[in-house]
Amino acid sequence: MNYYNVAIIGVGGLGARHLQALQNISVPISIQAVDVSEESLDNAKKVCGEITNENIVSIEYLQDISYLNRQLDVVIIATSSNTRKAVIEYLLENRTVKYLILEKVLFQKMDDYEYIENLLKEKNVKTWVNCPRRMYKSYDDLRNALAKQGKLSFLIQGANWGLGCNLIHMLDMIDYITNSQQDIVCNGDLLDAEVLESKRKGYIEFSGTVSGSIGGSTFVITSASAGDFPVTIHVIGQDIICIIREYERKIFIATKESNWKFVEKPFEMQYQSQLSNILVEDLIKTSSCSLPTYEISKKLHVNILDMFLKHLNKNGIERIEICPIT
Repeated sequence: MNYYNVAIIGVGGLGARHLQALQNISVPISIQAVDVSEESLDNAKKVCGEITNENIVSIEYLQDISYLNRQLDVVIIATSSNTRKAVIEYLLENRTVKYLILEKVLFQKMDDYEYIENLLKEKNVKTWVNCPRRMYKSYDDLRNALAKQGKLSFLIQGANWGLGCNLIHMLDMIDYITNSQQDIVCNGDLLDAEVLESKRKGYIEFSGTVSGSIGGSTFVITSASAGDFPVTIHVIGQDIICIIREYERKIFIATKESNWKFVEKPFEMQYQSQLSNILVEDLIKTSSCSLPTYEISKKLHVNILDMFLKHLNKNGIERIEICPIT
C-alpha cells in the first residue's frame, strides 16, 4: 500500500490538536508524533483515542526526532518558539522534507528569520505558517465583500488576549483581507510600559495598543490589561461596516445600500482539530495550501518583533536582542 509520511514535532497543546485532526484524513498516511515530554505524548494518545480510520497505516509516538523517517512528505513543527530554529536546522540537515508547516510565533531573534529563509531555499522545502483564518470560509466571504471598498480601517479590541502571542493572527488576517502585497508598518508607542508574565513559564506578554498601516489601510489593535471582555473586530470601508464577534460566531454588516441598517449573519470558524487534515490533504494533492507562505509571514513577524524589541529596549541599560514570546 502506498502512503505518505507525516510527522508532528511537539504534541503538547496545539500539536495534539493537529494530531487529532489527522484522525479524519482521507489519504493514506503514516504518522510519527514527537515530543521530549512523556506527559505530552501520553496526553496526545488520550486526545486521539482509538484509531479507527483505515487511511492511517501506522502511528508512532517518539521522544527523539532522530527516530523520524528519512523521507518525510509533511512535517508540522508545533514546538515553542525558543527551540523551533534548532528543530528546523536538525530536520533539514538530516532528513528529506517535502512540505513544512510551522507554528507561530516563529522565532524570538531577528537574525533567525533570514537564516531560516535561506536554509529553506537551500533545501528546497516549501513552507507555510499556521495562521488559519485564511482557511475560514467566513473570512474568505468577507474578503470578497470588501474587495472594492478601497482603503479599509480595522479596529480590534479585547482584554488580556495577549498581543505577544496573538498579534500575528490579527495582522495576518488584515494582510489577507486587504490583499495589498505591501509591507506592514507597526507602531508600539501606545504599548503599556509594564511587561506581563505569560501563562507559559519563561515567556512574556504585552498589553496596550498597536497601530499601523498596510498599503493604504489602517489598523488599531488593543489588548487591555484589565478585564476579560472578548475580542471584537470592526472593519470599515467606504460603503460598508462589519462587526465580527468571533466568540459568538456572528458578524453584523451594515451597508450604504441598506441605509446602514445592521444585518446579523453566522460567522463560521473551525477548530484546529477540524483543519489540519485538510491542510495535509491539500499539500499532498495540490502541493499548496491556504496558509500564508513563510515569505509572507516572515514580513509580518519581523515587523512585530522589531516593534516589541524597541519597546523592551526603550528604558533598558543593556540592549535586548531576544523577545521571549511564543
